[in-house]
Amino acid sequence: MKTCSKCLVNKPLSDYRIESSRNWRVPIEQRRKYYREECKECEKKLSKQLREAKKLATPKPTKCECCSKETDELVVDHDHQTGKFRGWLCKTCNIGIGKLGDNLTGVKNAYNYLIECEFK
Repeated sequence: MKTCSKCLVNKPLSDYRIESSRNWRVPIEQRRKYYREECKECEKKLSKQLREAKKLATPKPTKCECCSKETDELVVDHDHQTGKFRGWLCKTCNIGIGKLGDNLTGVKNAYNYLIECEFK
């Protein structure tokens, strides 16, 4: 059994897709296998959301709308609750925001933490 990171329901492992680590230096049969964090049902819902967000996306700019770094590898950022398109981000910003909970509260908490560290 495993708890889905999206719907927070405890489900059998058969409800999760298995992936291999992406270490390209290791032969595929020797790569570490793991279960995805979200169940297949949530993964399917997220894929549909992303497809819809891409349809509503503005034209792709030349730089990240968060850090302003110029790159040709921008990804669609969308609200995981509503599916609404938010903007174009570099992979680093997209992953960072996601790791902070993909919400304003997580970003504010990180900001406040850094401010406190500055004055210690």
